[in-house]
Amino acid sequence: LSFIQYPANGSTDTFNIPFAYLSKSHIQVKVNGVVDTGITFPTDATVKTATMPPNGVVVEVRRITPNSLRLVDFADGSLLGEGDLDKSALQVFYVMQEVVDDLINRLGVS
Repeated sequence: LSFIQYPANGSTDTFNIPFAYLSKSHIQVKVNGVVDTGITFPTDATVKTATMPPNGVVVEVRRITPNSLRLVDFADGSLLGEGDLDKSALQVFYVMQEVVDDLINRLGVS
């Protein structure tokens, strides 16, 4: 729900992001277990690695939604908009998906 792993073929450096996210800063790419800090986004649904991943390594695209701070803070007397409500609800939903994925991976359940 919150990540995908691709086997690198040595000729592809752009990978699909098959899940929704709130901010590009919430997307992390690891190449053979090492975080790629130079990723770019050709489109909202694709991410490009900084260098061409060699054939045979694993490229992991993962959503990491902040779970230690709220992305929306409601205040008395403020206008309550659909965008803020959606963003707040999606943050909780995405964090829960990420927790479930992590638990499944740790337990070895498929």
